[in-house]
This record gives sequence, structure tokens and C-alpha cells, in this order.
Amino acid sequence: TPRIGKSAYIIKVLRQVFMYLKDKDFDQWKYYKPYFGWSPEENVERWIGLEKRIPVFVWDDAGYWLHSLNWTDPLLQAIQKYFNVIGTDINTIILTTPSPTWILSKIAGMPGTLRTKIIKAYGGKRDDPSTKWGRIALTYEPWQTPDMKKHGVNKRFKDNFNCYIPDEIYKEYYPIRKGYAMKAKLTIRDALVVQRKLQSLNELKVDRRLRKLKAEELKIAKKLDKVIEREGGVVEPIIA
Repeated sequence: TPRIGKSAYIIKVLRQVFMYLKDKDFDQWKYYKPYFGWSPEENVERWIGLEKRIPVFVWDDAGYWLHSLNWTDPLLQAIQKYFNVIGTDINTIILTTPSPTWILSKIAGMPGTLRTKIIKAYGGKRDDPSTKWGRIALTYEPWQTPDMKKHGVNKRFKDNFNCYIPDEIYKEYYPIRKGYAMKAKLTIRDALVVQRKLQSLNELKVDRRLRKLKAEELKIAKKLDKVIEREGGVVEPIIA
């Protein structure tokens, strides 16, 4: 669900993981940053640099970077193949997206995948400080029969949480998120520039074709006039 606490939930999950594995409360963004990534190029470089298996990695806003409509992109195809062996480097990979359908299907449908939906716990009454941060995480596990004829989901667990991110983490996390949002907007602008150039080029091509057709029509008309003159007919003036 857009802007409803997906990243906040993931940060809280990571905090519990680190407390369990390292017996330490990580209250600063610098501890989380190595386990977060956004663009494919950034993440690939991060994975190549791994010297040992890590417990978790979060691909934030993966719905944008791994969009299913870009499935022909060679980079995304290579990443999709890497996910078959990613367990060698990463124990658990978490993808955040407004909808699982936005993710490349071969990644979104991998065996063992869990899907978590975040909803507002109290109807989202933002004027009430005691309820505006309340969220519920509902986690489901997709299943499919061996013959692949039937499929569905089983509810695994429900998690009530507060989506408020501590200032010391948010002030470091938000600028990164904002930077990638700006990058996405610049991509839109670049696409518009290309689209306008293509439109102008197409209009120019159409104009040239029309001029060429008009010139050919004039040539044909002149040839017909000569034929008419030879036959002793009356030639009407040509208006270009």
C-alpha cells in the first residue's frame, strides 16, 4: 500500500533481527544502510562485494526498479536469474512494493515467498496522535499444487506495530529516499523529452512526405497538360 508504512515496518523487523543476532539495539541509520538498496546498479555492486553470507537485504521500492513491464531488459533478466542462487549470499531478501504484480513474476512467484500487506489499524485518523501511527502487517504464504492447477494463499501471522520511525534514523533515511524519488522524476522528464523529439521527428517526416507527394502531383499534372495540349484540348492553370 503506498505511503502507509512498508519501509517503517521493514526497519522495525531489521531492528529485531539485529537484536536477536547481535544482542544490540541498532538505533542509527548507519547500522541499517549496508542492508538497504534501491537501484539495480547499486545493489549488484553491493552483492558482488559480499565476502560472507548476510542475514538479510532489503530492496526498497523494488516495484519501481523491478517493474514487470521491463522484463525484456537484459539487466533485469540477469538479476532474475541471480535470484535462483541468491541464497548463497543472502539468507532473506525483502522487496517493498505497492503491489506484488509490479515485480517481475519469476521473482514474485519464487518458492518460499511470503507476502505482507500493511493496513491502517484505526482507520488512519491522523488527527489523533494515539492512533495515526498504528498499523497492521498481515503476512500470507502463497501455495500451489505440484501439478500447478490450483493455487492460493495461507495466512501466516498478524503483526500490530507503530509505523513511526525515530528521528535519528528517519533524518538519514528520508534524504536517500527523496533522492531516488527525484531520480524517478528525472527519468520521466527524460522520457518526455525523447517522446517530444520523436513526435517532432514524425511530424517533420509527415511534412516532408506531403511536400514530396505534392511535388509529384504537380509533375503528373504538368505531364497531363502536355498530353492535353498535343490533343488540342484546353489546359486549365495549375494552382500549387
